[in-house]
Amino acid sequence: MIYWSITCCVASLALFMIVQESLTVQLVGFLYGFGNVAYLSVDYALGVQCLPRGVGRDGKPKGPPINAAKDLGVFAMSATIGQLFGQVIYGGLLEQFSVVTPTGMTMYSHGGFIAVFSAGSFFFLLSAVSTSFIHNVN
Repeated sequence: MIYWSITCCVASLALFMIVQESLTVQLVGFLYGFGNVAYLSVDYALGVQCLPRGVGRDGKPKGPPINAAKDLGVFAMSATIGQLFGQVIYGGLLEQFSVVTPTGMTMYSHGGFIAVFSAGSFFFLLSAVSTSFIHNVN
């Protein structure tokens, strides 16, 4: 499921680089949203499975997660911090390709969006490589 969702997101980001018609952009946006929701649901499910649990007499995890609210709060903050820095980095990258018109209006070029979507694709692929090392959750 995770690899399918990453493939869906990377494919839609690649399509964003080439499509220019409004309806097609909306359809590609739907595809990206579908893939991103699938990715996030698996991400949170994996995060919940990794929460620390009590240990039974046999040495195996047992019972409900310990301090689940605190741990899920840290999990959510790490995602929020990543999104915050991502917006700053992508905004700066897009600004590098901007053009100021004679009227003083800033316009963002197609090359800037290609750079942003390429960077997004790279980070999705990096997440696929990172999750490939997860074989089981204890």
